[in-house]
Amino acid sequence: MPGAVQRVPYRLRAGQVINLSLQGCCLRTQDAVKPGHALQVQLQASTGEPPIQINRAMVQWALAPYVGVEFLTLSQDNQQRIQQVIRELEQQPVQPI
Repeated sequence: MPGAVQRVPYRLRAGQVINLSLQGCCLRTQDAVKPGHALQVQLQASTGEPPIQINRAMVQWALAPYVGVEFLTLSQDNQQRIQQVIRELEQQPVQPI
């Protein structure tokens, strides 16, 4: 398609999840990403478990060092894993950022 722009997924080098939902997350990262950047996200939920892989995500907002990421695709298995992580986190006391 002439004139079409292909978005190449950007891989964050490192980040800390600040807030998590089935729709997306807020990350703290030193990477320079901007709204509209396509991302691939791997969430390391717990040791010994494979990371949760989100192949299509999009940066919705950025205010360094924080970025808001929307998950565009999420497999049924990963939805269940994220729900489990959220349930576990809800049982823990709130930690200051």
